Amino acid sequence: MGAGRRSGLRLTCALAAAGFLAARTSYADVRLGAGASGGLGAWLVAGPYKAASDGLASPPPGLGSDDRSLTATWGKSAGNRLRKKRPEPTSWTAIGAVGTFDLAKQLDTTDGDQIAYAAMDLEVQRGGRYGLLLSADDGVRVSLDDKVLFTRDGGHAFRDDDELVWLDLSEGRHKLVVKLHQKDGGWSFRARLLNASFEPAARVVGVLPGATDAIADELLGKLVQVRLDRGLDGAGYTPKLRVWFDDGMPIGRPIEVRSRLVAGDASFDVLGGAMPEGAELRMTLPRTEGIALAAVEDKVGITLETMVGSKKVSSPLVVHSATRRALARADATLARLTDKPPPGLTLRDGTRATVTHLAQRLRDLAGRGDADLESQDREAKELVSLCDALDGGQDPFETRTGPMRRAYVAAADGHLAEFGFYVPPGYRPNAAQRYPLIVALHGLNGKPLAMLRWFFGGDDDKRDQEWEDRHLDGLQPLSAFVLTPAGHGNAFYRGLGEEDVMGLVEWAKATYPVDPQRITITGPSMGGIGTAALAFRHPDTFAAAAPLCGYHSYFIRGDVMGKPLRPWERFFAEERSNVEWAVNGAHIPLYIVHGTKDLPEANSGVLIDRYEKLQYSVKHEHPDLGHNVWQTTYEDLKGARWLMMHKHRDRETRVHFRTTRPRYGHSGFVEVRELLAPGSWGEVDARIVNGEARASGATGEVRIHAEGVRELALDPMDLPEIKVKIDGAELTFARGEPLLMHKETAGWAKGPRPVTGLAKRGGVTGPIRDVFHSPILFVYGTESPELARVSEDVARGFATMRYGTTVQYPVISDRELYASGGDLKADRSLFLVGTSASNRVLRELEADLPMRIEAAGGPDATRALVLGGKRFAGPGVGASYIYPHPRRPGRYVVVVTGLDAEGIWRGLSIPDLSPDFLVYDAKIAPAKGQTLLGSASILAGGLFTNDWKLPEKL
Repeated sequence: MGAGRRSGLRLTCALAAAGFLAARTSYADVRLGAGASGGLGAWLVAGPYKAASDGLASPPPGLGSDDRSLTATWGKSAGNRLRKKRPEPTSWTAIGAVGTFDLAKQLDTTDGDQIAYAAMDLEVQRGGRYGLLLSADDGVRVSLDDKVLFTRDGGHAFRDDDELVWLDLSEGRHKLVVKLHQKDGGWSFRARLLNASFEPAARVVGVLPGATDAIADELLGKLVQVRLDRGLDGAGYTPKLRVWFDDGMPIGRPIEVRSRLVAGDASFDVLGGAMPEGAELRMTLPRTEGIALAAVEDKVGITLETMVGSKKVSSPLVVHSATRRALARADATLARLTDKPPPGLTLRDGTRATVTHLAQRLRDLAGRGDADLESQDREAKELVSLCDALDGGQDPFETRTGPMRRAYVAAADGHLAEFGFYVPPGYRPNAAQRYPLIVALHGLNGKPLAMLRWFFGGDDDKRDQEWEDRHLDGLQPLSAFVLTPAGHGNAFYRGLGEEDVMGLVEWAKATYPVDPQRITITGPSMGGIGTAALAFRHPDTFAAAAPLCGYHSYFIRGDVMGKPLRPWERFFAEERSNVEWAVNGAHIPLYIVHGTKDLPEANSGVLIDRYEKLQYSVKHEHPDLGHNVWQTTYEDLKGARWLMMHKHRDRETRVHFRTTRPRYGHSGFVEVRELLAPGSWGEVDARIVNGEARASGATGEVRIHAEGVRELALDPMDLPEIKVKIDGAELTFARGEPLLMHKETAGWAKGPRPVTGLAKRGGVTGPIRDVFHSPILFVYGTESPELARVSEDVARGFATMRYGTTVQYPVISDRELYASGGDLKADRSLFLVGTSASNRVLRELEADLPMRIEAAGGPDATRALVLGGKRFAGPGVGASYIYPHPRRPGRYVVVVTGLDAEGIWRGLSIPDLSPDFLVYDAKIAPAKGQTLLGSASILAGGLFTNDWKLPEKL
């Protein structure tokens, strides 16, 4: 199937069994087969036109009285479009793109309040129900065979797979027209066509009437995707090529793939064969090693050319000998550490993980053709230096100082995660001196090593973060450890992001001589939000905080302010608002900086005002700047010096704090173990009255006022007797007796609250997104073929989280889980997608879960989702909920289920501030990608009680 000019050629191609496509000499239409995602990546378009005064309801001026019966043919007249506010004749043209269309760019327009049309014919080879998934700014109208099926007009932000329009298609040809209305701002558009099981519509061909061979070639170039991995290892290179079409592929003639390299002894010319329709092609190209390496290594201008039909893709083959040798050394060193480590070598926590990560990072850089060989060379030398130490029987990080790229195994997904770390120049192992630890959190899309550079005053606004992340030379010396976590990227330092930061703080304390009373935290933008959030939720850890240009109240946000809120939404918006936690900062001085041009200033102002009202310590500055206030705050170590001034007090005699859940229940000498009710705050004001009692041996006394708390504990106190006066009750504890108390109907009593079943305690309290505090295994069901694809897509959608979140949660099928042993007691939460009929894991656990799908009796049985004796039936009905793991205490089970494929898919529409459980149908659609439900409606939803029972009202 392939041929090459070098002997010993090894070629592997992953091809579907569809066979080659028949050639044709001419054609009047362009036909597009389904891509891997079902995306419709090519359309005939016309426009833009000036919108009528009633938007989508009427045709644009000059286009007749009825635009529902438009016929699109490439090159044919489409009336007069609006160009630079002037009319000019226009015709139907073809556009193509992978992913999202930028219509403003495609149509060459910067105007607002305008209309465009996107059209194609659908050639249906198998009749049935198909789903058109639409993503579009502002207004959109869908017509099929001149009949309007869907209309949405008005301002609307672009969201992936935002609308689902069902198309009932008979065999034959159908005319599809999408009318698009841009009011203002961006103008993006994307569409996917799936079958009723949410699989790409393989039996439907998209047709662009009248388009020519030249248009087909042009669209091929826009739709094909090519990825080259240079395949570096210690002995040579084995390039691997992947060619695929996510959003449709021109069909009707063979599309051959050929790859060619001209580089002396390393040359090859490989024919990979024809692209199979609806599949991908993978090629393992000839290996370069031995004497052939001299033809490519350290040479400039070598390019691997790949032809996909008429489309040529050029990929620079940057081959660096120092990188290859460093990887060979690292592979050998890591193998020795496993097989035969040097005598007496004891590695610190994180050393092996770091060396493994740095080797893999270097391999990945070379694999994707990194052209910054100067930085690559530095990283190669660093890797060799680490291996020199390890081979010599020494942990390389035992004596190393300065900035460094480190890694550890993240608890969330079990994969290596990167972080930045700075060791002060005066550090010596086993010395008595302890140093402050400063935690610096990056902003949105930030990188940990770039943040380290920023904190030392080195942000260069002429460079991007990728460059800054690789250039850390010349940092000013600082007598403190500095930790810059990745926080799993754009996780916003919540859930897995918070666990990453706090886990690394514990790692630093255990690995280096950190002074636990001098741990502080700072960060800009998203890092500023995280700075205040972590400081207030962990007041025992942080001695001071410097949140820069952060947003500290959800009630100032445009997507929340003034909106109607359901009770749980108001509570979770409060929980996400740092200003609501400010009372916990009595012993956490703040340094807040917010530019006067960064509007609204109230984003930081609300926290400043609350601190001043509480008479807490706050320093604030308001430079005449926009969002970037970190350059001036961090330059010359100004921010660092302020943080290093602060230290926790040795022992506090008064604690005043509030919390939303026991996870954040400890401050000073007080621990809240259970709240009185879900969806409400607990607040404690506790004071040790006679702090001198310990010295005199007298009875100690603690006075407490508690609101919204059901059970709390005090840290042990070495006194003969302790009296606790709490809200009118007086409790006496003998020496050594646990200082534990709970609230009954009549008042407070000693001891824990009697619990016979489940309880919202510790880290198992909900809501749904609280699962991201724990390691998770995502399992989708495969036993019902019509639900398998949608269940997998939903599982992967939740596992991916938001854009820029760096996590690799395991996502497997139920069959894969049981084939590997099916251990449901492993220390992780389960995220199950499907039904008890389709997902074997859900079926095994269903008896211990609060929701099920069942059918009523009789010959015409109606399937319904049953919750608390209430039945929910109908197309598109689905549910999402969180519950304690029946087989693994301390972990969760999250279930996304539905009566049909659409019901399961609707799980992706639940908003950010979701409660413990939601039941919904198609009317939840407007909530997709949103903070609140907003205009969406649900069938039921709320919070489970403290005993994980259903509330009285659903």
